[in-house]
Amino acid sequence: MGKKQKKVTIKLRVLVEKINSLTLAASIIISFLTGLFLYNNFYNGLREIKALASLKSQVATKMVDMEAWEKVNQQKNQKERGLDNWEIEHLPF
Repeated sequence: MGKKQKKVTIKLRVLVEKINSLTLAASIIISFLTGLFLYNNFYNGLREIKALASLKSQVATKMVDMEAWEKVNQQKNQKERGLDNWEIEHLPF
């Protein structure tokens, strides 16, 4: 190999090394930006959906007739209360 070919080979090697380092840097930056995009648009979206689903389960979606509900609730409470003071007053034991 002549001197001219050696110089050309060295210049090409340096150029390839620069291109490789630029390619590596570009790949790292693109990977970071892709991860940032996915985090902002995908992961946060899923987290918001989970929060909305949990809130939806806590909120009544139908209108309730409060008077009817109170009437039913009172009847249920009377059944649960049982005989009240009757047991205390009339039991011989």
